[in-house]
Amino acid sequence: MTFHLAEILDELGSIHEPDSDADPTWCARWGSSANVVKESLLRARDDINWAFARIREGTYGNCVGCGNEIELRKLEAVPWSKLCVVCQEESDQHQQVENRFLEL
Repeated sequence: MTFHLAEILDELGSIHEPDSDADPTWCARWGSSANVVKESLLRARDDINWAFARIREGTYGNCVGCGNEIELRKLEAVPWSKLCVVCQEESDQHQQVENRFLEL
């Protein structure tokens, strides 16, 4: 996780004001996707920091949805996972329903 966090922080370091829209350097690099990329990096940074906090608390690896252990395979793939596979699927389905509703 530390490696991923270092990469994210390095990339975010070129943003002068993290809460503003992407600056011209970012727009030149990422084009019209600059703000989406920036938001994705900020979200990943927050997720990784949250995982480190859970490690300190001793709750890392437990699903925040049901409290069960998150499968090791999933944590190896995405170390900052918050949800087990079952809860993630339920969350994804819920998000799909919300998205369809918003499209109406």
